[in-house]
Amino acid sequence: MVRIFLCDENKRWQEQESQILHDYAAIIGAEIRISCYDDPRDLLASDGLAPDVLLCDTEFSRLQSEDPDTAEPAGITAVKQINQLFPRCLVIYVTENLDHALDAYRTEHLWFALKEQLAERLPEIVDKYYRIDNERKSNLVIRTTDGITASIPCRDIIYLERRDRRTVIVTHNRRYEVRDRISNIFDMLPRGRFARCHNSFAVNLDKIKEIDSRSVHMRNGAGIIISRGYSKAFREEYHKREESRTVK
Repeated sequence: MVRIFLCDENKRWQEQESQILHDYAAIIGAEIRISCYDDPRDLLASDGLAPDVLLCDTEFSRLQSEDPDTAEPAGITAVKQINQLFPRCLVIYVTENLDHALDAYRTEHLWFALKEQLAERLPEIVDKYYRIDNERKSNLVIRTTDGITASIPCRDIIYLERRDRRTVIVTHNRRYEVRDRISNIFDMLPRGRFARCHNSFAVNLDKIKEIDSRSVHMRNGAGIIISRGYSKAFREEYHKREESRTVK
């Protein structure tokens, strides 16, 4: 699940922007949750979950000073605070013009896009987002059921299994049990390297030995069933991963 905040005083654009994001999420099979704000002060006062991504305009007319030529745009000011409050949030400026493109470089941000070009640029933006997100996810940090905090290299994980209201994380030399749902753990893993093959299983695509009509056979000898509901998407993810490794 990717939590997205939109901050723009134009409500009509909020709706259009939300639709663009939902349409593209459906195409790539991403699960997103969008929250909209028309005032950056409301955004900063939000006591909800921290956003993964913020799409923000640079200018807000109601917050402009009497001397707009010398004042910093309200959106830029808000993003500076977002950088401090939510350092892992990736910011995308989406504006009507390029007037404040240079101002944006006083903040940490992922992209600067014109509103009219957002749909066109979205594949590039999303690709960069996931590259950065995957780099951050080189290790999985979890708290086990016996109270231990562990940092597990994602490359060492073979598969995840949901069993008896617990999720088991299986690595080369150890098994970890956590109370988190398998979907929550899955969202913390690098995109494109892991895939769900069953409601109770997710596997590391790099650890697969072979796949037959009903099962996936892992390099550690484990055999895991592929359910009918996950079969098509799982096989597509597997072949995509294989192709990417071949290209490299």
